[in-house]
Amino acid sequence: MKYLGLFVFLHSFFLVNSQTIKTNIINHTSEIRSTNPEDLDFSDLKIIGTSIADARIVFLGEQDHGDATTFEAKTRIIKYLHEQKGFNILAFESDFYNLNKKTDDKASIIDIESSILAIWSNCLQVNPLLKYIDQQKESPLLISGIDCAIGQVSDKDKINCLTAVTSYIKDKTTPLSTKNASKFNQILHDLLFFIKPTKNRKARFKKIKKSNQKFFFSTLSKIQDQIKPTDKNSFLLQTLINIDCYAKHAWGFKAGKYEDIRDQQMANNLLWLMNVKYPNEKIIVWAHNAHIIRKVFNKKGKRVFTKSMGEYIYNNLGKQLTYSIGFTSMKGATKRASLNKKHKEYQIRLPQKNSIENWIASKNYTNAFINFKDIPNQDIFFNMKGIWHLNINTNWLNSYDGIFYIEEIFPCIKEKDF
Repeated sequence: MKYLGLFVFLHSFFLVNSQTIKTNIINHTSEIRSTNPEDLDFSDLKIIGTSIADARIVFLGEQDHGDATTFEAKTRIIKYLHEQKGFNILAFESDFYNLNKKTDDKASIIDIESSILAIWSNCLQVNPLLKYIDQQKESPLLISGIDCAIGQVSDKDKINCLTAVTSYIKDKTTPLSTKNASKFNQILHDLLFFIKPTKNRKARFKKIKKSNQKFFFSTLSKIQDQIKPTDKNSFLLQTLINIDCYAKHAWGFKAGKYEDIRDQQMANNLLWLMNVKYPNEKIIVWAHNAHIIRKVFNKKGKRVFTKSMGEYIYNNLGKQLTYSIGFTSMKGATKRASLNKKHKEYQIRLPQKNSIENWIASKNYTNAFINFKDIPNQDIFFNMKGIWHLNINTNWLNSYDGIFYIEEIFPCIKEKDF
């Protein structure tokens, strides 16, 4: 009998908590009038400005890299943050070296665009953002990159990085022997100029013998050790650190359980931008939900996803200086505008019946925003498609600071096929 009583109590407890979180979500949902990037009446976005408060870094996520409607919504938010909240840097989940170098060199927007991953730069619905950036002459919105991967779009970018790095090493360090220099440079070349993708992801990179990998990392470490203290924050030293990360990522090195080498380095790069390159600026980060999400656990307390860039930054800077906006949606289709022709359009999954998407839909909003920081009971579990259009039941209020809801997602239109 006592077990029946315990069951009734627990059932009632979870039912009450479920109803409470549903009510809190609905009561804190604010309608967003439009995702149209040409809509310049930002009055509906003021709730976002109020929510981010004094944050220096604002993360803008996306469920899939083919969600064109999300890209349009992000563009409108970026315009608002730039014009009314003083955010002057836009950092993409793309090539750290080439995007920063081209911005420093005041390259054309077409040249800069060529270093942004094709999932965005080749998506027609991202053009309004690039056009807007190109028009900002008096108050520039500067493009940056935070990814350790180098030259993912063009061989020219790989050559630019390779040339700059080898010259830097030659200028700043004791010369390697002819044999070791030739060997190191060949491995570096093979790392950057990976072969075409196949079904086996590891085959994307030219196979490097374990002994050569060991030599490469040992030599790279010695090179970094020779850099003088006055150069410790230099852009090209940071590029060398990125090469170390890129090699480990390419060759399958693991940082540890629930740790990711690439996310760690993206966080490292973002902190470098914040503290060294742009110490007096506020930064918008354009990335996948998976790279900004944090502290996702199941009901047994087991971590579900690896630590993301966003979680590393949150742990480093705290909740006052960072604000993450995840994206979710009700229905629609998505398609990536990538170089990989195997990416097909697909219909996204509908949410669970008892989910945040359906709670918001009960208010008949086409688009909406919720500041999770305003809602109590942060450890309550509920369903949301907060990553990759998957229905997941977790403590979402701890995973993002806010959520942007879009009723229907439309896929990217490719500008060209490669």
